[in-house]
Amino acid sequence: LISSGPDDQYYVDMFESKIPQTTKVFLTGQQNPSDAIARAFFRCARFTPERLFLLSINQVFSNFPNEAKKLPTVFEIDTKYLHWRVASRTPLELICAWRLRSIKGVTQFGFDPSVNKVYHGNC
Repeated sequence: LISSGPDDQYYVDMFESKIPQTTKVFLTGQQNPSDAIARAFFRCARFTPERLFLLSINQVFSNFPNEAKKLPTVFEIDTKYLHWRVASRTPLELICAWRLRSIKGVTQFGFDPSVNKVYHGNC
């Protein structure tokens, strides 16, 4: 938890993972590796509980539109998936912003082929 003032508190995390050579070859062969990383994250087993929770809460509160329930193939600027909206993108990095009432943040996905690592962070 990071605090910039008496009432402001921020949570920041950044994870990095060294990837196998086969994954590096796959990602470097993609036009936009950041799309592949984001899709892998949103489809992974560890994200499933969060996805199911967000979908069930949305049935009651309608926090995001129905079209945002479908995982995009390509993450263009302003593409929406669940609570996330693509705010910035390059082939190697994707930054998605989210907001739920007064709480907001960003989620980042990245790939650095020079060091053979993928990154995932939240703020």
